[in-house]
Amino acid sequence: MVAIHPYFGLRSRHPAGWSYLLHEKLSSLKGEVWTRPDSERRIRAVVGLGNPGLRFRATRHNMGFMVLDSFVRNHSLTWGQKNYKGWIAHGAVYGNDLLCLKPLTFMNRSGESVAAMVTALSLDPCDLLVVHDDIDLSFGRIRIRRGGSSGGHKGVQSIIDALGTSDFMRMRVGIGRPVAGDIESWVLEPFSAQEAEVLPEVLDRALAAIDCILAQGITEAMNRFNIRDRLLS
Repeated sequence: MVAIHPYFGLRSRHPAGWSYLLHEKLSSLKGEVWTRPDSERRIRAVVGLGNPGLRFRATRHNMGFMVLDSFVRNHSLTWGQKNYKGWIAHGAVYGNDLLCLKPLTFMNRSGESVAAMVTALSLDPCDLLVVHDDIDLSFGRIRIRRGGSSGGHKGVQSIIDALGTSDFMRMRVGIGRPVAGDIESWVLEPFSAQEAEVLPEVLDRALAAIDCILAQGITEAMNRFNIRDRLLS
């Protein structure tokens, strides 16, 4: 069976297909009890950040959209309707109701969509997981944490401003910095051929990290995925 990457149409370099890394991660968890500690809040909504439209679909800044698209597909959910100024998908994941949101307000105004959802559903900011790209992490690295500054990410800063707090969970997925040139242009460019080749592995790893957060909690997820590894030489 040939696995085709949904964004680039590329063959996976792994014989097991483009979901190879996810299966590997989940296999390592078999036999363990997938229960989130009672002391940790349950995530009720996962937000992926990006820009709407075909022009931006396969660009670095849309890593959050890509991860959430893969997550929704992997859990047999569907982007069913527009609401809260974004696309939403809803369903049961690990026995709990979960809402997925892709803001359609463009990156720098992501907070408008997230705040609309939080207000309408009476959510606490602590109930959120926001997935986004990060230029300060090497390509493919994952960093999970709760709270803190936006690190210069305008989409995250928009959410902080709209909610009036930074106390929500983030999963940063590294896209790296350009060797030279303007950073704003860099993030709005498509991935390089080398990056595109390993992007399926990055998405698989991100999927496994979200699953771990939802099923086992942020502490366990940080221990498993906040590691210093590199996918590109």
